[in-house]
Amino acid sequence: MSRARVLPSIVLLLVLLVPAGVAAAQTFDPRILVVPPSDLGAGWYVSDSSFEGDQNAYMYRVAYQRPYSPPLYPALVTISLALTPNESAAAAQAEHWAGTVRSSIPDAALECLPVGDLGDGPAFTCTGEEGAGTLTVTYHIFRVGRMSVGTGFLGPEDERRNVTSAAGALARLQQDRLRELLPPETPPPPYCNRGQTPRFQFGFAALKAAIGAPMGEPVECEHTEVATGDAHQRTTTGLSFYRKNTNTPTFTNGFEHWALTPRGLVYWTGDSIDPPPEARPVGSQPARPPLLVDTSRELRPAWELLHTRRGR
Repeated sequence: MSRARVLPSIVLLLVLLVPAGVAAAQTFDPRILVVPPSDLGAGWYVSDSSFEGDQNAYMYRVAYQRPYSPPLYPALVTISLALTPNESAAAAQAEHWAGTVRSSIPDAALECLPVGDLGDGPAFTCTGEEGAGTLTVTYHIFRVGRMSVGTGFLGPEDERRNVTSAAGALARLQQDRLRELLPPETPPPPYCNRGQTPRFQFGFAALKAAIGAPMGEPVECEHTEVATGDAHQRTTTGLSFYRKNTNTPTFTNGFEHWALTPRGLVYWTGDSIDPPPEARPVGSQPARPPLLVDTSRELRPAWELLHTRRGR
């Protein structure tokens, strides 16, 4: 094998991993997030790079190359970063990459295995051979926060041990750099998963539609109280809760109460957390007392006229 020869398949692979059709709008320079070639040692230089997306969601890829310079063997490094909307999306992207790596270079017979000591999970290490066994490649796929990461190292097969070691060191350098430079993730609202936004669902959504503004907006995700089995969800104005034993969505601001019952939406005040018998349907008017008229005053002229006629 010519020591100067480095197959471009791994470069092609990284191009295939970049989703097509993303409009380029580079308002953010992601180069600060990747391990620079100088950190890899002498002789490394940038041979290719691409950026697609914007600072909110992007794909950045860079390739470094080191020519043959005895005693150093020729090698190629690739680093791919994909900023995703949330950690779940980053994990899904990493799993997708692992599948894409296996299918994109069938001749390399890449084998991808999960690993537990890299990134925030899931993570994979893929190894294989190219060029009729003349080249070896090791690829690491993982995520840090909501960033999906792929690092690849390609070198001569007779340097497999060095290539494997260098690939692992590269992956950890990239992991540490991201953890140092990326801003910390904002924790999700109470009882919410990463990327989840509080919202009313099911009975609470129906209750909100019936009550309107007094119920406010949710500030946490719906959750179940272990002791009672009731569902709770705090809002900007109070607490909504679902009474499991009565199948009743209820909301209170501490003094006023609303509940969806078989009679419809009812309202009451006081300390009772369940609708009391006197809870009245919302929209109904209290019964009016009977109209009382002073008939003596109204009928007096007629009475006097009748009495006068009788006396004649």
